Amino acid sequence: MNPSRRTYLNRRALASLFMLFSFTLLLPSGIILHHFASASFQPTQYLLMTVHNTAAIIFVSSAVSHVVFNWKTISKYMLSKAARWMMFKRGLVISAAGVAGLIALTTSHVFHLN
Repeated sequence: MNPSRRTYLNRRALASLFMLFSFTLLLPSGIILHHFASASFQPTQYLLMTVHNTAAIIFVSSAVSHVVFNWKTISKYMLSKAARWMMFKRGLVISAAGVAGLIALTTSHVFHLN
C-alpha cells in the first residue's frame, strides 16, 4: 500500500451508519421493554433500558449530524420540489390534522383530572 495515499472517513456515511445501527438496537430493545413493563424491576430490564436509551441518544445525535452534513443537498432538493408539493397542500393539511387529532384523542386520557 502506498503510504502517501491518505484515506479519509466520510462524515455523511458515518452519520448514516450510526443511525442505521442504533435503530437496529432501538427497535428490539423497545419491544422487549414493552413486554417487561408489567413485571417487577429486574436487572435484565435495567440492561435493556440502558441499551435502549443509549441507542436513542446515538440515533438522535446522528440524525442531527446527518441533517447538518447534508444541509446543502437537502435545501436544494426541498426548493426544487416546493412547487410540486404545493399541489398536495390540501392533502398534506388534512393528513397532518388527522394524525394530530388521532394522537390527541388517544393520549387525552392522560390529562383527565378527577
